[in-house]
Amino acid sequence: AAALLIGVGRDEPPEPLRDWTAKLMSFPAGIWLVAAIGIGVIIFGIVQLRLVFRRQLDRRLVLDGMSPAIQRSIMIVCRFGVAARGVVFTLIGLFLVVAAIRANPDEARGIGQAMHALREEPYGQWLLGVVAAGLIAYGVYQFILACYRRVNP
Repeated sequence: AAALLIGVGRDEPPEPLRDWTAKLMSFPAGIWLVAAIGIGVIIFGIVQLRLVFRRQLDRRLVLDGMSPAIQRSIMIVCRFGVAARGVVFTLIGLFLVVAAIRANPDEARGIGQAMHALREEPYGQWLLGVVAAGLIAYGVYQFILACYRRVNP
C-alpha cells in the first residue's frame, strides 16, 4: 500500500484471485459459489467493523497497570487497525459479489487490486493513505495482543 501511495508500485498486480475465481466459475453453480464466498467475506468484514464499536476489543487483552490515557491511546490505534481491516475485507467481498453478478472473473480483486481500486477513486491517494495507516495500525494491534494477551492454561 505504501509503494502504491508514493507511486513506485507495479501498475499490474499479480492476479491469483482472478485466476481462482475464473476456475471456480467454470464449475457448475460456480457463479453461485463465488457469490456465496463474496457474501461470506463481506460478513467477515462487517463483523470486524462491529468489533470496533465493542467496549472491549478482545477479552484476552489485559492492559492493567497502564495509565488510562495510555490505555485509551492503545485502544484508538487498535480500533483504527481493525476498522481498516474490516473495510479491506468488505471491499474484497464486494468485488467477488460483483464478479459473480456480472459472471466476469476479472471483476474479482484481492488486497492489492482493492488498493489499486481505492487509488483510482476521487481522493484516492488520501483513501489509500488512510487504509495503509490502518493496516499498519492493525499490525500494531497484533503486536500489542502478542505482548499483553492473557493466556489461560
